[in-house]
Amino acid sequence: MDKGIKVREKVIDAYRGVAIVLMMIQHAGLYFLTDLDSVEYVLVVIFSRLSMPMFLVIAGFCVSMTYDLKVNEFNRKKYLGNLIKRVAVLFVFGTLVNLAQYLGSLGPSALDHLSYAQSEMFKAFTYINVIHMIWMAILMCGFIRLSNDRRPLYIVFFMFLLLGLLNIEKVSHLGEISFCNVLKWLFLSGEYAFGQWSIYALLGVIAHDIYKVPPPAGNRLVSMGEGLILGGMMLYIVGFSGDLMTNGLSFMALITGFMLILYHLIFFFSKNNPTAPLIVGLAAFGRHSLSIYVVHQYLFISIPKVAGFANSGSLFTSVVIFIAFIIWAYASIRYIEAKRGYFPRYV
Repeated sequence: MDKGIKVREKVIDAYRGVAIVLMMIQHAGLYFLTDLDSVEYVLVVIFSRLSMPMFLVIAGFCVSMTYDLKVNEFNRKKYLGNLIKRVAVLFVFGTLVNLAQYLGSLGPSALDHLSYAQSEMFKAFTYINVIHMIWMAILMCGFIRLSNDRRPLYIVFFMFLLLGLLNIEKVSHLGEISFCNVLKWLFLSGEYAFGQWSIYALLGVIAHDIYKVPPPAGNRLVSMGEGLILGGMMLYIVGFSGDLMTNGLSFMALITGFMLILYHLIFFFSKNNPTAPLIVGLAAFGRHSLSIYVVHQYLFISIPKVAGFANSGSLFTSVVIFIAFIIWAYASIRYIEAKRGYFPRYV
């Protein structure tokens, strides 16, 4: 294979691209809109509930797919080495995001409050952000996937499902060091608590198992599963209470149904018109979603907060900033990939 060419799956990259675009929409609204009771802000909150489950499902799906592609009785160590390397990279990027959030929390008068800045540093750097949450989920799924026995997967899946349904009160940060506090910090802290949201990564592993079942049995199994999920989604919409912050069974059905519909739309367009600008653009964002996420944290969150103009714009301001960033990000991706001689080959 030629140097610089890497085989990838366009559907997965485009799917990941949708997730990062939704997250950018979320942050463009959360940190630039002034009216926090507006319809626009509510829509932004809805987007925030969609993007994270998508990232986690993709993470679990890709871990399982990588295992099937690379692991046999001879190269299990290589798979583990690849897993640890991926987790280490995400840990570094997650720490950079925490740095962005820490700088943003200080505000424009940070130099006048050095004692406050020092006290907030420990909280900021023990915060389990989105990227930290993803690498924890990848590590968990990676070790579970090493077993050919599926019982551990389903035991952990239902354990996390129960933990999410119990709706245990979350903690804001790591307090006094003790065994119980560390457990609470690991499982119940952060914007998306590991104990309540990592179930979507496990769902990704299960989805990979189901979708690789050969037909005709696979077709029946997939159709039945999707029918149940979409039915649950419809029931949730009919009885919608307006609360998108809960993570119960009905909410999970809504999110999973949305992800299924989106997956089939992306699959249809990427297979029937793979060179369509929308699919090509989404796939590019998906290939570089991690870098985009870290950069936009600084541009959308830290800089506005430090400069003192966060939540001081209009809907028009948010839209302009979002579009400008999209154009700049795509142009940067094309330039960097051409400079490095990187040419992904999609299958």
